[in-house]
Amino acid sequence: MKKLLLSLFAASVFSVGAFAQTWSILLTDPASNSTITSGQSTTYTYYLKNVSGSTITSGTNYALGFGTINGSSYSPFGSQIIARTLSADLAAGDSIQGTQSVSINMLPGTNSAQPLCIAVYAISGTSASFQMASCRSYNFYNTLTEIEKAATTVQVYPNPATDVVNFTIEYNKAKMVKITDITGREVTTANFDINAAQVNVSTFKAGIYLYQIMDVDGNVIKSGKINVNN
Repeated sequence: MKKLLLSLFAASVFSVGAFAQTWSILLTDPASNSTITSGQSTTYTYYLKNVSGSTITSGTNYALGFGTINGSSYSPFGSQIIARTLSADLAAGDSIQGTQSVSINMLPGTNSAQPLCIAVYAISGTSASFQMASCRSYNFYNTLTEIEKAATTVQVYPNPATDVVNFTIEYNKAKMVKITDITGREVTTANFDINAAQVNVSTFKAGIYLYQIMDVDGNVIKSGKINVNN
């Protein structure tokens, strides 16, 4: 499993939209440095505070979003926000506790560190205005399938090549590499021996060729291109 260590950022107001500021938000749970698995639903607890100076009435809509920090600005993970409705009047200066469950998906092989933030938006009609984001540090684990893990270990060299191309992989189920031309016509194959295979390209015409690394069950572990300069 890939471990992603995120840096701790205190709750901050990064920017305010076209509306007057109505809300502030504080992410409280899970605690900083908790472990969260990519792709699995996690419940986040937050406190929402009325900073408008007057009572916000029951039925008022607001929205939540999740993202990270890009430079000094909040950057959402996507365009979607989660609509919520205030269930009771909230006096000026008062706070309510809420929870929201979401799945944060990290790309396979992702190694970059980033804070996780929850943001609150003020809603008016069909318009939403960013108000504030609160961020915490989490240890994200990105679970990869066995084949996805194997694909990250593949090395193909030299590329471009004139004589031979070497393929290595850290996976004992790798069976063969298949080479085709750009039309899909099979040119040659080579079997893996102790996680390594070699393809002689000295008789190939110059050009681009495609490779597929297959496992013993016929699954494609990784595909790519090689450039032959003969």
